[in-house]
Amino acid sequence: MELGDHLPFKTEYSKSNRASCKICKSKIDKDVVRMARMMKSRHHDGVDPNWAHFDCFFGKAKQWGLKTGEIDKIEGFHSLRLDDQERLKEATEKIGGPVTKGKGKSARTVLDDFEIGYAPSARAKCRREDCQTEKIEKDELRIGAKMVDPEKPHLGPIPRWHHVGCFKKVRNNVGWEDSYTADMISGFAGLDKDAQDQVRKLLKPKKSKVKAEKGGGGGEWQPKEADPDQAALKKQNKLLWAIKDKIDAQLTASGIKDLLSTNKVDIPDGKARQLDYVADLLLFGRLPKCKNCGNGNLRVSSKGYYACNGSISGFTKCDYVSTEAGRAAPKIPAFLKEASDYLAKFKFDSDLKRVFPKASFMPPLTEMK
Repeated sequence: MELGDHLPFKTEYSKSNRASCKICKSKIDKDVVRMARMMKSRHHDGVDPNWAHFDCFFGKAKQWGLKTGEIDKIEGFHSLRLDDQERLKEATEKIGGPVTKGKGKSARTVLDDFEIGYAPSARAKCRREDCQTEKIEKDELRIGAKMVDPEKPHLGPIPRWHHVGCFKKVRNNVGWEDSYTADMISGFAGLDKDAQDQVRKLLKPKKSKVKAEKGGGGGEWQPKEADPDQAALKKQNKLLWAIKDKIDAQLTASGIKDLLSTNKVDIPDGKARQLDYVADLLLFGRLPKCKNCGNGNLRVSSKGYYACNGSISGFTKCDYVSTEAGRAAPKIPAFLKEASDYLAKFKFDSDLKRVFPKASFMPPLTEMK
């Protein structure tokens, strides 16, 4: 399924209790975190969200192709409150990985994301790009990394087969962790002893680089320093939500729109997005016109950068993106200051700059002309 410029998943606070979960079919309450898988629309040229309860979504997330820790594939993650960001991040960290099957003495740790066995025919080809032989012969030992085909997501994870030697060379590119062992692979118990010994030796866990993590010397170990970008994002999140809560409590729906239109900000659909725009406006200032095309306005993209919404011509959209923009102080009409104590006392801090999360799906940055 081709999603174009859209991320494959989305999260937000539910705007009402009218939507039903696409998985369990029951109602999704208002103002709770809901999750969506973005699907190509049957009714228009674009995508539509298939909404689900948080827990229902993560029961299917692995089948839909979301892998461990891939929060950068979820639109709206950084717009959630910090507590909900942590909850969502924790849920993504639990996707995939080893699972315990069986009970008591028969219990064993299994990797469902990988499969090993003897090829039942010679039809399968090795998925390593620079494989010299490519063809996997009948009865030859093979290892598969299970992945979702973007063209056939409804089939769920499908094994992408490799020669055992080829798998060893590409394992870290297909989700294999250094802590995994060969006997965790699904199907390993069904191999003959010689094959088991061969695979164990080939996929022997790498030794952890303890000295590197501890600084190399014999001195006392020091914990890793906190990521300054994450600390800045958390601080920014608190400031934005503080503004949204104040504006939501003190301004009417029309007042919110008046504030946006006064500052020549395109008014989006839905109160939640309008509050996002207002908070960004008040905290960081008015965004400039795009100097690349001359007719578009810069906007904050959920993918982690400023993007232009204009067009270079009638057939070509402007593709300007950047993480920098010269922003000016917001304009606040007198009648809105009278309606809001927060706006009456508001002071703009021109030193604040918007911080963006690292964008995995970001196109090359363009310099302003």
